[in-house]
Amino acid sequence: MKTERVSFYKDFKCIEGNCGENCCTGWIVPVDNETWEKYASLKGLDFLRLRLENFHRSEPVFVTGANGCRFRNREGLCSMQLKYGEEMIPAVCRAYPRRRRNYGVQTVSWLDLSCIEAARMFLERSGRVEWEFIDEKNAGARWGNNDDEDFFKCLCFSREKILKLLDETEREISCEKIDDTFRLIHRFAIGAQGACINSDRDFFDKPLEALENFADDKASEKSFREKYFQGIYFPYSGETMHTLFRECFYSSTLKKRIPFLYKVCGEYTKHFETLLGAQKTQEYEKCIELFLSGYPELLPVWLNYYRYCLMQYYYNIYEDYSFSKWLLRAVTDCNMFMMLCAMYERQAGKLSLEDCAHILAVFERRSRHNRDVSEKMNRGVLW
Repeated sequence: MKTERVSFYKDFKCIEGNCGENCCTGWIVPVDNETWEKYASLKGLDFLRLRLENFHRSEPVFVTGANGCRFRNREGLCSMQLKYGEEMIPAVCRAYPRRRRNYGVQTVSWLDLSCIEAARMFLERSGRVEWEFIDEKNAGARWGNNDDEDFFKCLCFSREKILKLLDETEREISCEKIDDTFRLIHRFAIGAQGACINSDRDFFDKPLEALENFADDKASEKSFREKYFQGIYFPYSGETMHTLFRECFYSSTLKKRIPFLYKVCGEYTKHFETLLGAQKTQEYEKCIELFLSGYPELLPVWLNYYRYCLMQYYYNIYEDYSFSKWLLRAVTDCNMFMMLCAMYERQAGKLSLEDCAHILAVFERRSRHNRDVSEKMNRGVLW
């Protein structure tokens, strides 16, 4: 089977105890049944600790929220792995941050950017991140239930057109150019959604440029833009960002779960949450405008992040047919990553590649691996 894989997939190597955002803390790691059965043979304190950890749980886990994994030692290493070997740790620990999905027609493999080392590898590559095709005999278990291969081909074809549009945007990059590109992608999402409902596969053969004036006179798109995006896709308006931040993303529980992210978010709450109405929106937009003028070299980074989101999650549409959700969720993630970079720079007075990697990793952990937050953000882009 053909596998599409991010080009630096095989280059990843865990930095172990040197990690600035260890994957053993801050979230729950499930234990697969096969590994859990192996633990039945363990004697003494190790097995007792596992049983106590999972006494009231229907499915076994290694990590309980902010408390972290019981088997992480003082050096930041896994004492379970050191004592019993890699085959005795959960499958998700062995694989992370490597991700793979077998869609039946094709497999996609990538590195999850919630890993700070994977985020650093992504950010240190200048220009667009490349993907490659390889042949794999074992593609793993099938993901999803859709077996409509013609629709998958439509997705492949349309995704390539969007990626080409992103390449063209990067050649003459500016906030205005990114904003126009995201607006055109939104119009494509609306049209593609309608094409699915009407079984119009011919829609996917049309060039994106044909959508420049698509739906301008439709009340649904106008209402959507005025209510949520207010006609601005990058950077988001202050009102849009306030809604996303307060109602979808932020929680005081971050203080224990992801302290670094809590500190960055604290810069936002400190300066903008106390302001009222239009003043809050205006002050935020001034802050972002100043930040963007000082870091124009980061525009390709955020555009490349959108491309990476698209490569990871575009094929989710194969299962739920929701073009708007996944194409616009990537716009939201691009804006949120940019906003957090701005808050960190405002707080620290500087912003390095390592800082950006840390910010991206904790943002991905919060937005994609917290089910409640992820669902809120998915609904948020469809308000």
